[in-house]
Amino acid sequence: MEKRYDVLVIGELNVDLILNRIESFPEMGKEKIARDMSLLMGSSSAIFACNLATLGNRVGFIGKIGRDSFGEVVLRNLELKKVDCSLIIQGGEMKTGATIVLNYDQDRAMVTYPGAMENLTGEDIPFREFPRARHLHLSSYFLQKGIKNDVKQIFMKA
Repeated sequence: MEKRYDVLVIGELNVDLILNRIESFPEMGKEKIARDMSLLMGSSSAIFACNLATLGNRVGFIGKIGRDSFGEVVLRNLELKKVDCSLIIQGGEMKTGATIVLNYDQDRAMVTYPGAMENLTGEDIPFREFPRARHLHLSSYFLQKGIKNDVKQIFMKA
């Protein structure tokens, strides 16, 4: 069978909202000012997929996002790097996940809303695509509650 993908990634998808140059570390009940902000595609799985594609690999991605503006950021960034997004499930009821990163001095604090990434289950995995990939990469297992019980099955099918 012809190999469509060098690597097929199963992973989490979210954006990172990064706040920099914060005047002081956040405190309950007090508002702090950040002097710089970035909204980027986040998730180690997506960054891994983009980096592989940049190196010339044919990369496909299996994951879930919402049909929202954060989901558009994720798709746009993956597509710019030539990652095949045809296996990504985009749902209207789900919200795309986000990690808020507060960079202060030499440290940072993060809060993650998992959103749609928690809803990916073994039933969503297109096992028919596995033979078309040279390598299967599953990452961020701890953020994907929906596939935790299916990991053994996923690797056995691979």
